[in-house]
Amino acid sequence: MNKKMIVLIIAFILLLAGCNKINSLDHADTTYPHDNEVFSTIEEYIYSKLPNPEDVSLMADVDAYFKLPPNPQYRRVYYSGVDNLPDLYDIQEYNAWVDNTPFVENEMRVLQYIRDHNISKEDFITAVSNSLKRYERLGYDVTEEMFELPNPDIIYTFDNEIINKYYARNK
Repeated sequence: MNKKMIVLIIAFILLLAGCNKINSLDHADTTYPHDNEVFSTIEEYIYSKLPNPEDVSLMADVDAYFKLPPNPQYRRVYYSGVDNLPDLYDIQEYNAWVDNTPFVENEMRVLQYIRDHNISKEDFITAVSNSLKRYERLGYDVTEEMFELPNPDIIYTFDNEIINKYYARNK
């Protein structure tokens, strides 16, 4: 065989291998393995791990790494924006946004960010999933207020009444 034929055969084999890899990526969403559990979707994984509001252990103001406002009405995640979802921002741009965007009374900070940056629910879900996996690797407990992650289904209602009730500190 001549060199051109060998190159063509190798190129064809690489092309087939690449197509097989792309095809397997297209079907990667059919299961979402994590540790010994298998979930059908990323959403199923997230909602199996996120606590109900009544299961979140509240921190005292003096214990908060990030200071809560005096007499906070809502849990920390309500005020924190997307700082616990680093997949959604560039740190310098985020800091500029935080410095230049005042809080809107009775509106969750993450909701402001989603609106200002037109973040899709799918991107938000992926960011929550990635943070959840990162937290699990680091041993953080998402049932502790300090490490609570926002619930995409609640946030994407865009209904302040529902959101405020869900994140209220009173149990």
